[in-house]
Amino acid sequence: MEISNIRISKSGSLLKDNPNNRILAYVAVTLDNSIRLDDIRIVNGDNGIFLGFPTRLRKNGSRKNVVYPISREARAAITNAVMSKYRGEDVSVTSLTK
Repeated sequence: MEISNIRISKSGSLLKDNPNNRILAYVAVTLDNSIRLDDIRIVNGDNGIFLGFPTRLRKNGSRKNVVYPISREARAAITNAVMSKYRGEDVSVTSLTK
């Protein structure tokens, strides 16, 4: 599987309305030109910048993961590609498999 496209939005109204917001940007990642993952967040956390994958709020107040990488390698590939693009570095197609 390959990361075929990354779109980063730094100018959303949610980011501008709250100066205390820790979300730096929203990201959409396309895999194999056929699956798109939306609402990935670049978050400025207490221990540095990280990717927050989409969750939904349950009725009992807990959160349920909607989409997330299940292997360390996939998480690292997605994180590295997104952060390189966020920093303005040239990003080519990235493979999630060896």
